[in-house]
Amino acid sequence: MELLDSHPLLLLEIKDQDLDDYKTIDVDSHWRVIRRKPSQNSSQDDLLRSLGGTMNCGTCFAKYLLCLFNFVHFFAGGLVLAVGVWLYFDKDSLLSIMYAINESAAPQLSFFTQPVMVVNISYILMAVGGFVFIMSMLGYCGALRESKCLLGFYGFLLIVILILEITAVSLAFVYKDRAEGEVKNFLKTTIKDYYVTSDYSHPENMKGTSAVWDGIMVKMSCCGVSNYTDFAESANFTQSGLKVPPSCCRMVNNTSLLDNNCPRDPKLENSYFLTGCYGTLVNRIGEHMNIVIYCTIGVVLVELLTTFLAFCLCKTIEPYEK
Repeated sequence: MELLDSHPLLLLEIKDQDLDDYKTIDVDSHWRVIRRKPSQNSSQDDLLRSLGGTMNCGTCFAKYLLCLFNFVHFFAGGLVLAVGVWLYFDKDSLLSIMYAINESAAPQLSFFTQPVMVVNISYILMAVGGFVFIMSMLGYCGALRESKCLLGFYGFLLIVILILEITAVSLAFVYKDRAEGEVKNFLKTTIKDYYVTSDYSHPENMKGTSAVWDGIMVKMSCCGVSNYTDFAESANFTQSGLKVPPSCCRMVNNTSLLDNNCPRDPKLENSYFLTGCYGTLVNRIGEHMNIVIYCTIGVVLVELLTTFLAFCLCKTIEPYEK
């Protein structure tokens, strides 16, 4: 409904319009309160919208900025999801593509093209891509359609994500030593309970946990969580009679052992058996801490800005049809 004394310009326009398009709801001594009848005249709809409850320039900017931001993430999330699905159903094409792009680099990455590794990677890609895809679709559709429901739900999810991120960082900072111990114990448990001897002759038979650990140790040039003694607690591994997994040994192009005797007789010259992966990872993160901090701040700022835009747009949307 529109109260005419609140929109005097509307009186000027109605003088030249057919008043049959309107019906009287109530009459007092000064003004009529009228409701617009359904009409095919889009220009009158535009008039009521322009005078009744539209978005100003700033709100329009927020709307299309939110649309643009979510469209980019919608496309990126869909692409990541598609790659994950492709890897899951077509595991053999990855290595051939890598050879076609860069033949010299393919052998170094061939370990990660083993079926079990490809499946694990595809799960991660599908989970991350699917989440980003759904979130950005909510934001894009909510902004484009000016839907308070979608925008409100989208903003709520962003707030939940921010709270979880802040909580995780805060707990990790406050309970740093305890968190470090828990992480180490968890990683050692994965070796103790799930690690088995690497079977490079039949990579399709490798277990997921073993493949992940082997990939980490090969790429980071380390051995175990703290050192090679972590594998002594693994009953499955000790049955092999080896002192260290082949992935703890120095390799040529990450594909073949520098010393074939290394798994039974590891030394500093032929292995990384005294270098733990946890310490190596912490050191590498420390070397690039500035990048980590800047990226973290950037992500948080983007999330805050997106949340702010979503709720601002949600609040300014006034359904003039009421």
